[in-house]
Amino acid sequence: MTKSTGSRLLLSCVLCLSAHPDLAAAQAAHTERIKRVINESKTPPDTIVVVKLRDGRKVTGTVSEINEDHFVLNNVRAGAPLMVPYQDVIGVRRKGPSFFTKAVIAALIGGTVVLTVMAIVTTSIGH
Repeated sequence: MTKSTGSRLLLSCVLCLSAHPDLAAAQAAHTERIKRVINESKTPPDTIVVVKLRDGRKVTGTVSEINEDHFVLNNVRAGAPLMVPYQDVIGVRRKGPSFFTKAVIAALIGGTVVLTVMAIVTTSIGH
């Protein structure tokens, strides 16, 4: 190993070690954010969440158990519980209602409004 290669190696080690507290703080903040989202998703029962893992997988399910270092996700597709460590999670989000569900709800509300107006008009014309 030449002198310049050794100096570069030493410099890179020093830089990595000096950046380590920032990396640890960032990982801790990320883990706390994931824990907060998971805890909030447990509030309405059977809320479906989508979890993106570091290995590239996306798993969808409901949170059945929350622990200090992991949570358990009941996988919707496989039906089997999956233990997910917080450090393996890249992102998590609640899965909202589908477009079809939103359209049906809007149609029901609109239909109710139309029927109510028609009933009021029909009643007022009859008197």
